[in-house]
Amino acid sequence: MATEDGLLERHLQKMLEIALVAPADSEYAEQIAKNAPDGDLADVDPPPCKRTARRKRRARFLGSMPESVVHGSPTLVGQHLVREVDLLEPFVGRRVPRMQVGVALAHELFERALDLLGRGISSHSEDLVVVPLLHAGPGGSSTRAIHRLAPLLAILWVGACKTGTYDPTDTATSPQAQAEPTPLAVSPVPSASTLALAAADAGPAPESLRFDSHLPSDTVRDPTREPGARESPREVKEVEGFALQAVFRSGEAPPPRAGEVNLPAIEAGRRKTEPRLTVEAGASRARFVLNGGFVLPPGTELRSRSDRYGHLLLWPGDDTVRVVQPGALRALLGERRLDIAPLSPADARSNGDGPHRFNLRTRRVEISTRAAKATLEVAAVHDVGEGGILVCRFLLDLMSATPSTRACGVDEVPLHAELRWTTGGVLVFDASSLVQPEDISVQDLAVPPPAYAWVTAPLPFDAAETLLPKAEIAAFHSAPVDLPSRPQRDGQAPLPDTGLALVNSSDELRIAWLEGVPIAWVGPGARLDIATLLHGRYSVQWRTFLGDAWEPVDLVVAPGTSTLR
Repeated sequence: MATEDGLLERHLQKMLEIALVAPADSEYAEQIAKNAPDGDLADVDPPPCKRTARRKRRARFLGSMPESVVHGSPTLVGQHLVREVDLLEPFVGRRVPRMQVGVALAHELFERALDLLGRGISSHSEDLVVVPLLHAGPGGSSTRAIHRLAPLLAILWVGACKTGTYDPTDTATSPQAQAEPTPLAVSPVPSASTLALAAADAGPAPESLRFDSHLPSDTVRDPTREPGARESPREVKEVEGFALQAVFRSGEAPPPRAGEVNLPAIEAGRRKTEPRLTVEAGASRARFVLNGGFVLPPGTELRSRSDRYGHLLLWPGDDTVRVVQPGALRALLGERRLDIAPLSPADARSNGDGPHRFNLRTRRVEISTRAAKATLEVAAVHDVGEGGILVCRFLLDLMSATPSTRACGVDEVPLHAELRWTTGGVLVFDASSLVQPEDISVQDLAVPPPAYAWVTAPLPFDAAETLLPKAEIAAFHSAPVDLPSRPQRDGQAPLPDTGLALVNSSDELRIAWLEGVPIAWVGPGARLDIATLLHGRYSVQWRTFLGDAWEPVDLVVAPGTSTLR
């Protein structure tokens, strides 16, 4: 008798002589008929090793099961008979001699009355569904493959019979307890970036830093070790990452209007005062260094990590750490304060391909908030992890977007961004160089670094400061020109004897642009004198650092005063 599990029947099947006599008692037959499912089941148990009952186990040696074969019924079939229980065997299985019956379907000895009455009845067997684990592919039959390996499996089977132990508690396990459905389709293989992004999404959401957060000293460890090793990952001194140089520009500068201007000196001053940003990032840490042109002193650092929203501020020359909460970066870069602006949900969507930058293809991402509409050009860079995501969070914070906005993915780096403010004006972020891979000191990426003190005090106060040496500012004009000074207005600050006085009467920090060059920032209610200027007419404009507010160009005769009201 050939069936689904007829693997070793040819060599190992036991032929049992049992009797076939009158049908079983009608009461038990009726009870059986009410509890059996219709049709054959696809999973058949392996033969028992000299015992009448054993836990059902599925064939997993070859990872597949043979094709289901359903034979026609030669007689009437009770539609509620319990699977794998023959009607006549429990009571009269030994009364008809010389009748060979191969119990091939289950590879079991004949059932007895205790098998039937003790555990053969299922209260819901009518609703039982059996799904085969895995069928052979179109390349060949799994049954043929099993028959070819029958001698080897016979040896393994005999060994299992000799060493197996009988556990009576296993006999109560249902043969369907471990049923597994066959997969309907094979999913496409995801890319490395997709897998990394899924892994990042599967982890806990980052926590937002608070002003009173005190994180322990950060120690970066080497995640690579031998599989199964129990020792902790070793500490490392350098990690792979990328280094990026970028500049910020806040719109076009007003052209110089005086005839005696020194254009080379003005152009040199414009390049020198461009806000330059150095970014060093690993797989989950980033360091932002402000090099010049900002209202913060050169060497100011911001550090961030992928499991925290916000930044840590490291003031130059001071071993202290301050928390820059999400929404405070805009006030920090624009006004030297840690005020928190309300964050608004951002609408981010892809907008096709962007231009090639550093021989890398980019894609455009459009982001909209109540403060600005931005266009980011993002490039895929291998093996940078979430370092590029931290750069995107930096840009999102400037436009008051929630840091969870999905602007960049894993192994992506923003190379260009234009933030168009709803109040007018624009702020451009433009990468000028990208180096990868780059070995970066672990200590430079620690968030927070060791041996730094946590403080919540306000930032050091400075009323005003020039962005260029005053001698270089004086070189903007090649020669003095004697012009009559404008009469002083009521309430106006007194005129300086020489040069130019910059007075900020507003309640916001502003940057003074002279001949199209940002030369100084002046705090609220502060005054700064540029006494080295030659006599002549100068164009002066007041702007915010972010470029979201500005005043009309004012022509001032030096000696004179430019006042922002």
